[in-house]
Amino acid sequence: MSAWLCASSEPSAKPFIACVRIDTVAMRARIPVVEIMTTTPITIPAEATAVEAAKIMRDRDIGSLVVLEHGKPTGIVTERDFVTKVAASDLQPSRVIVKDIMTSPIVAIHPHEEVAEAAKQMSQRKIRRLPVIEEGKLVGIVTENDILRIWPQLIEVTREYARAGLESQFAGGIEGHCEACGVYSTSLMWDRNLLVCPECRGG
Repeated sequence: MSAWLCASSEPSAKPFIACVRIDTVAMRARIPVVEIMTTTPITIPAEATAVEAAKIMRDRDIGSLVVLEHGKPTGIVTERDFVTKVAASDLQPSRVIVKDIMTSPIVAIHPHEEVAEAAKQMSQRKIRRLPVIEEGKLVGIVTENDILRIWPQLIEVTREYARAGLESQFAGGIEGHCEACGVYSTSLMWDRNLLVCPECRGG
């Protein structure tokens, strides 16, 4: 199933009409989070030590752990927490409790929310992963990389508009992932033929 987006030039410009085909693949950002999330998130008890958490993250090659207290998700601990709250403070990891360095309260999303909403939350809160919680129970986790696998299809639409000379249609900023650093932004702009976030412009 396909659809077409069409736009015409400004009255003062050379007249033309540009049409861009948007197939169902390009609309994947509207699918529910449950369809792209990891259904077996790795967890750790709140009373575990930072050393135990670090070992799990190393062995599983992951960047975060959902923290459980009394069987319920109460926070998340990430690589950044180890850097800013343990290493930078010159603390001994074996004496640091996960509960003391985790980010809490937990920022989560419902499995039936749209992927676009997950991306929006990540952008607004400057985070790269969201635990997925339903009725107080952890059912998965969705990361920026999960979204990145489907989001570039939406960016292709804006590229087609640019090729047609319609960059001005997006003067207010485009939502998507920066093509320089990969971070999700609601303010992408064209710079050197790339869609980039404010931090990467002119670099």
